[in-house]
Amino acid sequence: MTTALLLIQGCFLFGILKADTNTFSRKAVEKHILRFEFELAAELLGSCPDPFAKAYYLNHIHFFKVFATDDPEFKNRFYQSCEQSFQVFDKMPKSSPYKKYYQAEVYFLRGIVHFLSKKYLSAGMDLRSSYSRIKSNTDEFPAFKANLKLMGLYEAGLSAVPESYRYLTNLLGYSGDLMKGLDKMRMASRYSEIFPEESEILLCYAQRKLMDNTDQSLKCVRDLYLTDKDNILYTFVLVNIAVNNRRATEALKYLSNLDQWGNNKNVFFIQFLHYLRGKAYFYSLNYDKALLDFNHFIRHYKGSNFVVDAMFKRALIFELKGDHNTARPLFLAITKLSKNDFDMDNYAIRYAPVYAERPFNSDELTLQKARNLFDGGLFSEAAIILNPLVKEMSTLSPDVALELNYRMGRIYQEQKDFQKSRNYYLIAIGNKTATTHPAFWMKVYSTYYTGGIYEDEGKFTEAVKYYKLALTHKDYLHQNDLEQMARAGLDRLKKKVSP
Repeated sequence: MTTALLLIQGCFLFGILKADTNTFSRKAVEKHILRFEFELAAELLGSCPDPFAKAYYLNHIHFFKVFATDDPEFKNRFYQSCEQSFQVFDKMPKSSPYKKYYQAEVYFLRGIVHFLSKKYLSAGMDLRSSYSRIKSNTDEFPAFKANLKLMGLYEAGLSAVPESYRYLTNLLGYSGDLMKGLDKMRMASRYSEIFPEESEILLCYAQRKLMDNTDQSLKCVRDLYLTDKDNILYTFVLVNIAVNNRRATEALKYLSNLDQWGNNKNVFFIQFLHYLRGKAYFYSLNYDKALLDFNHFIRHYKGSNFVVDAMFKRALIFELKGDHNTARPLFLAITKLSKNDFDMDNYAIRYAPVYAERPFNSDELTLQKARNLFDGGLFSEAAIILNPLVKEMSTLSPDVALELNYRMGRIYQEQKDFQKSRNYYLIAIGNKTATTHPAFWMKVYSTYYTGGIYEDEGKFTEAVKYYKLALTHKDYLHQNDLEQMARAGLDRLKKKVSP
C-alpha cells in the first residue's frame, strides 16, 4: 500500500483552462511542493487567481506533511483541509475535467492516511469514492491525461492485493490489470497536466514491487533524481528503493547532504531519511553510525510505523557487539508494542522476545551478520562467513538449516547462478520446520523465489506453479509482501501460460 504514499480552477471553464496554462500558478508551485519547499509554494498560492487550484495544492502540502512525519497534529490539519477542499470543489462546473479529478485525488490521499491510521472502513469508503470518480471522469473526459495516474495506480495495485486486503477489490468491484495499469502510469508520467513527476515516482515503485525489476526501478528513479539533485523527495525515493533492495553503499552516497537538509529552513525535512541511513549503515556493519541514526529517528519521528524496526535493529547492534545486558531490555521494550501493517515491524515484534531470552550463540551470530551483509548487497562477503556452516549442514537444527539454505539460495540468485540457487531453495522447501515456527516464512519465500528463477529462465509454466504454491501458505511473517509479489507474478504471466 506503501506504493500510494507518494502520491486545480475559476468559476467558469474559460477561467479554469486559462489558469492551467499559467506556469506561475501550476508548474512553479508543483516544483516547490515536490522539493518540500512548502512555504515557498504557499507564497505563490497566496496570489493564485484560481481558488480550485489553490485548494488542491494546499491539500497536497498537508498530505506531504503527514507523509513526512505521521504527526497527529498534521493529520488533523490534513483532514480539515480535505473537508474544506471538497466544499470548494463542489462549486466547480461539471463541464470541467478537473472537478472529479480533484475530488478523486483528495479522496485517495485521505484513504491512504486512514489506512495507515488503521481506520480501515473509512479507508475503504474513501478509496471507493476515489475510484468511482476517477473512473467516471475517465469516461467523460478520455483526453484528460491526468486521469491516467490514478487509473493506472488502481489497475496495477489491485492486480496484486494481498489476501488480508482483498476486501478492497470486493469493495471497488474490480480486480485490476497489472500491465494496463503500468501503461497508464507511464503515459501519465509523460503527458499528465498535473504532477507528471508523481506518476514517474509511482512507476518506479511499481517496477520494483509489481514487476520484480530492481534494476529498472533504480534506473527510473536515478533519471528522475538527476533532473534535480537537491530535491529531498526524489532523494528519499531513490534511497528508499536502494536501501531496501540491497544497495546500501549506493544509498549512503545519496545521503551525503542529509545534515544540510536538516538545517535548511526552506525544506520540510523527512525524518525517515535517518531511519534509511541507519539501515544502510547497519547492513554495512557500521554499527556505531547506524546507532546514531536510529536513535535520532526514534527521538524525532512523530509516528509509530517503522519505529519498532528501528528499535529492534538498535537492540540487535548491542547483541551483535556481544552486549546482551544492554540488548535485553531493548528487546523487551518491543514486546509491549502492537502490530501494524508493516512486515518489518511485525517481524521485530515476533522475534524480540526470542532474542531477549539469551545471548546469540555462534551460529546465530553468523546468520545475523550474513543477513546484514546480504541486505547491504555484499553477497560474496555473506557467502564467505556462511560457508563454514554449509560444511556442517547435517549437524544443524531444522530451523537453522532452513535459514542457511534460504540465505545461500538468495546469494546465488543475486549472483545469477540460478542452478545453485534453485538447489538450495528446493532443499529449503523440503525442510521439516513446523509451520508455526517463526522461521517458516523462509520456506514460503524459497518457493516464491524458485518461481522467480523459472520466470527469468523463460519457463513460465513452472514459474506459475511455484507462485501458486507459495500462495497456499498462511499465517507466516512477511506474508503481505510475498502475496503481493506472487500475485503480481501470476498477473505478469497470465497471457504467457495457458489456463
